[in-house]
Amino acid sequence: MTIKYRAKSSYLTILIALVFSVSFGIELNAQTLYSCETPNDAPLFHTIDPNTGATLSTVPISLQGADEQLRGCNGLAKDPTTGVCWIILSPQGAGGGGDGGNANRILATIDHETGVATYVGNTMERIAGIAFNGNGNTLYGITGDGDGAFIPKIVTLSKSNGSASFVQNLDDDDDPGETIAFNPLDGLLYRMSGSGDILNVDWIFESINPSNMDVSQITLQGDTTLMFEQTALVHRDGNVLLSAQRQRGGTIIPNALHSITTNGDITFIGEMDHEAKGLAFDCGIPEVVAEVPTLSEWGLIVMASVMGIVGFMILRRMKAAA
Repeated sequence: MTIKYRAKSSYLTILIALVFSVSFGIELNAQTLYSCETPNDAPLFHTIDPNTGATLSTVPISLQGADEQLRGCNGLAKDPTTGVCWIILSPQGAGGGGDGGNANRILATIDHETGVATYVGNTMERIAGIAFNGNGNTLYGITGDGDGAFIPKIVTLSKSNGSASFVQNLDDDDDPGETIAFNPLDGLLYRMSGSGDILNVDWIFESINPSNMDVSQITLQGDTTLMFEQTALVHRDGNVLLSAQRQRGGTIIPNALHSITTNGDITFIGEMDHEAKGLAFDCGIPEVVAEVPTLSEWGLIVMASVMGIVGFMILRRMKAAA
């Protein structure tokens, strides 16, 4: 009799475990990666495979709401609360790839399916990368220094008119390349800069604490053979960031995608067929933020039913034992 009861208890334990596994909401890792390109004639918007770097689809970027002829893209980020992707665009003559020009860079939102961008405002800054914080309330930007005339700095950008507000200057090795990403798991911004001719001398990889702007240097290590100037950065999951780099002219270093941990470990993923100046996951899909997992409504119904059955069987067992 004892053996039979224990068997029933084991079955009930397994059943309850299964109910818990299907009842709790599970946040899936982002799957669709987007990039914006900086060609010389007009910017392009791509869907790419985050596991290989291969381009899956491409649409041209057009701008509505402003009479501007576009040259390039200089940043891409998703608002986690709305799923809307925001983009930095460079008009003709504004400098598209960190090669001079004025500070006329535009903040816009973009339709990830059509490539149509909607004008928000002129940043009046040489924005080279953007990143939202975890709740979508703050849009950070980092300025570039490709023509040697500017000290890179962190700014915040208004989501209503694109205007920039100064936050803090950053160290500069006078090398090109500025990009940032936000990690919602540790609440830190991550910055990459430099061309990397000599590992850890011309490259800068660091974390920035938005609450006090404390900066911590991170040593790069691992698969650095095919690394050059990193042009885009995005948080993937856990402690992993993805970075895109531009091709180094006259050498075998290609446009490429890398993964970089927040500890500085680098892994080459694959070559890309374009120079990405912005990366964002799952445009159009808001993030589900839940610090503590919660049961779904159906999960609560199933759990209540199971617990009722368990209670009924325990009562029967107690009566039988009496």
